[in-house]
Amino acid sequence: MAYICDNCGKAIVYGRQSTHGRGVADKRWKKRAQKTLKIFKPNLQKIAVFVDGKRTQMKLCTSCVSRFRKEGKIKKEVEVETKTKINVDSKEGDIFISGEDAMGLYSSREVIHAIGRGFNPEIAMLLLKADYVFEIIDLRDYAGKSKDALLRIKGRIIGAEGKARRLIEELTESHMCVYGKTVGVIGEPSGASAAREAVEKLLRGSPHSAVYKFLERKRTVMKRQRMLGENL
Repeated sequence: MAYICDNCGKAIVYGRQSTHGRGVADKRWKKRAQKTLKIFKPNLQKIAVFVDGKRTQMKLCTSCVSRFRKEGKIKKEVEVETKTKINVDSKEGDIFISGEDAMGLYSSREVIHAIGRGFNPEIAMLLLKADYVFEIIDLRDYAGKSKDALLRIKGRIIGAEGKARRLIEELTESHMCVYGKTVGVIGEPSGASAAREAVEKLLRGSPHSAVYKFLERKRTVMKRQRMLGENL
């Protein structure tokens, strides 16, 4: 069994445990025992998600399962807007989505996925609008299995005091969330696409200044297209 959450990517963490022997005088350390390997496994649950009658099995950590359970109000709003029925089995943690409208089922699943990826439920609800899309970038494709590399590229995306992420959101008029081993983007198609491309440029090592100039050009093009659309 692969101990990896299918939603947030939480996996096994390896560490070392040290045991010390206390001395007699002044309770000082007398000796240090050899470090032993310790494995921390995530608490995973097998979740059966039913979408349009089709059963899909996922392995989710307890944090991802409880994240959606706590959003009872959002759950009701999603059900009303998408004309679907969402049931969460409190014992097994299974999530059941049922309905007759295919678009409603898809939108409901996207909102649940966005909340699970760390988005504020109010922002995730934007996906109920027809002109909003949800993009996911898997950082493991760029960092591999190295934790140091993962921290480094997450730092490039967020920037000092969140500057890089904030500028990407402002220039693309979208919302970003760096959570676990993924980067999520919610916005209109053109803005979300530009934000995704900007993040991928940073992940490939492009300077921040070059990425900001790229986004400024993209923003000019989006404004021009918006004006042409309004004139039509």
